[in-house]
Amino acid sequence: MSKLSPEESLNLTKLIRESEDFEDNTEQIRKVKHSIKIREDVQLIEDLKRLHYVNGVAPSNFLEICQNKATFLFYHYTDIFNKVVKDELNLDIMYKFLLVLKMIEDGKVNQEEGSVAVGKLLKELYVDSALKRSENLDKQYAKSEEEEEVLKGPVREISWKQWNQKKKDIINSIEKQNK
Repeated sequence: MSKLSPEESLNLTKLIRESEDFEDNTEQIRKVKHSIKIREDVQLIEDLKRLHYVNGVAPSNFLEICQNKATFLFYHYTDIFNKVVKDELNLDIMYKFLLVLKMIEDGKVNQEEGSVAVGKLLKELYVDSALKRSENLDKQYAKSEEEEEVLKGPVREISWKQWNQKKKDIINSIEKQNK
């Protein structure tokens, strides 16, 4: 974790002084100490994924199991919960974020210094997570090469006249079957 450079520190101090709605939540963060609870629930969900993947649990049942086991994350940080369950979160970056939160809780950095570090991580977190979600969707809706070939079928060039005649033949065939 890199410390703020002297220039960054001066810029941050100036920005805070100029801000009318800045609220220092350092003490509240230190009081509630959520970093360990978040980390434990994230790890629990990852362990459940490994366990239930082996046992072949249905996805709807898996979600319910996670909601019942990782209740802190589910009720307090639902967006994080959903991203972890759906495997749409870069956990390396998430653990870095939790490390910054832990440093604030332990008094090693204040909220302002932590905010700068978290801001840098959030940029990575959301860009990387969006890419990961995109990859998951691509996999989900991707067609195999065989499916693509079946859908394409053989290509044969025909004239308009031939196509029109083929269409008429098909219509006639359908009409005969319906009689």
